[in-house]
Amino acid sequence: MTISLGGFHNSSAVILWSTLCPLGALVVHDLRTASRWFWAFLVLLASSALLQSSDGSASLSLSMVTFFYILNIGCVLSIAFAMLYYFVDKKNRFQARSEMLLLNILPIEISNILKGEYRTIADQYDAASILFADVVQFTPLARSMSPMELVGLLDEVFMCFDLLVDKYQLE
Repeated sequence: MTISLGGFHNSSAVILWSTLCPLGALVVHDLRTASRWFWAFLVLLASSALLQSSDGSASLSLSMVTFFYILNIGCVLSIAFAMLYYFVDKKNRFQARSEMLLLNILPIEISNILKGEYRTIADQYDAASILFADVVQFTPLARSMSPMELVGLLDEVFMCFDLLVDKYQLE
């Protein structure tokens, strides 16, 4: 289309629409396929540059060429922006969810160390106590309860332990 309209300028950069092919391929295909689409776009771009007419004859008025420049660039940029916005938003949501899951199982200090640096996490304590606890008759109790009730019971037990740890400033 660029060539049939008289080159890049006369076509008002209509070739920009073809940039959506490699961008769209990133969305729906794997990276290798998307890379092929990108290289095909570059070949198309170079071919169009070589084949465009140099006589400068324009079949559209300057105001129409300008209007289509704005339309072509604005629309293509809007679509590309919307695609990138969507994926950045998805990435941010995924990171927030990952952060929440990580904080559910690890203390924030450990989580921050794991996110920030790669090192062995080990602390030394001169004295430590370890509590081993057993719920008497747990197996028969677990059989007699629904999974939700059992999780609720265990949650209560661990919340009691957490309250005691906080009360006596233990770790």
